[in-house]
Amino acid sequence: MYFITESWLSDDISSGLIDPMQKYMVIRKDRGPARYGGVTTLVSRQYDTVIIDLAAEFNVLEVLCFDVICDGCKIRTFVVYRPPYYNAKAQDYIDLPIQEAQLSQRDSATLRVIEYFAESLKVIRNDTVE
Repeated sequence: MYFITESWLSDDISSGLIDPMQKYMVIRKDRGPARYGGVTTLVSRQYDTVIIDLAAEFNVLEVLCFDVICDGCKIRTFVVYRPPYYNAKAQDYIDLPIQEAQLSQRDSATLRVIEYFAESLKVIRNDTVE
């Protein structure tokens, strides 16, 4: 899997341009008409992937949520972009859709939350929910 933040993609750029050989499922959340921002993930097509729709109230966030099924194991994955200048209140707001998705889990899954800060890509959570 490839995780991309600050993808700068818009409706003008099709997912086929990102992966012309169609080796990956391209999952993306573009910032919209604004330049910059956005998150994109490329998941190998050898894995079953299910995109998880978050509540409409979180549409303003640059967050992707999806499950990857591999060898009978479901891995719930979040890709989140939070600009480095956001405060703790914004961090709490970003945590809300993650908490909602955790509550909706009925079976075991490994959760990975990836958050981008300007200086580095960090995995900030790697939990197992039972």
